[in-house]
Amino acid sequence: MFKSIKRIIRNQMTPSIGKENEFDQSVYDHEQFKHRDYNIYEKYAMVIFDIFKPLDFIDIGCANGFIPNFLQSKGVDAYGIEGADAAFDFMPNDIKSKVYKLDLRYSWDDIFYKDIKKKFEVVNFTEVAEHLKPEYEDIMINNIKMLVGKFLVMSWSDQWCPFKGTEKQEHFNPRSKKYVLNKMSSFGFEYQKPLSDKFNNIIYRLEVYEHWKNSILIFKL
Repeated sequence: MFKSIKRIIRNQMTPSIGKENEFDQSVYDHEQFKHRDYNIYEKYAMVIFDIFKPLDFIDIGCANGFIPNFLQSKGVDAYGIEGADAAFDFMPNDIKSKVYKLDLRYSWDDIFYKDIKKKFEVVNFTEVAEHLKPEYEDIMINNIKMLVGKFLVMSWSDQWCPFKGTEKQEHFNPRSKKYVLNKMSSFGFEYQKPLSDKFNNIIYRLEVYEHWKNSILIFKL
């Protein structure tokens, strides 16, 4: 317990590395994606399916594309967005053609109207926001808002990663739940607490990544 507290304090006090490009492709390499367990993503995706029964869906920061791939198998018109080159080497072929390679740090206005051209009943955006520097927050949220037809399912870590201060650092903008709720509200998103609680209660009992447990916030637009 004491060691854990010391580690957290030391991590908080360590200066963030001054990387020009926080989305370094040498960090988000094949090692990041080649060992991911499809079954874990399937369990999460099944919760999405059971709660929302969406007609269409998009996962922003979809990594290997396992969530949209599973939902597509359930008859959902599912898509993904991913920024890491390496992730595409480990995507199921059934979904790869429906995953856009985009960078959240730059406006998607032109891409939306030329290529995507639609909003989605459910947008998933989990454990991505903390990877971008604070100066990109507003652009990032505007990009997400463009795609939301009804519900946004998201999480935004409040923790620095263990590699803070090194070339392997991945988290550059952790935020508290209170901050995230206020920020999303300022963009017109309405927090759905009962629905969020329902989602988290189901996820908590499943064998999925710890960063999903008790961290999901659901908004309506």
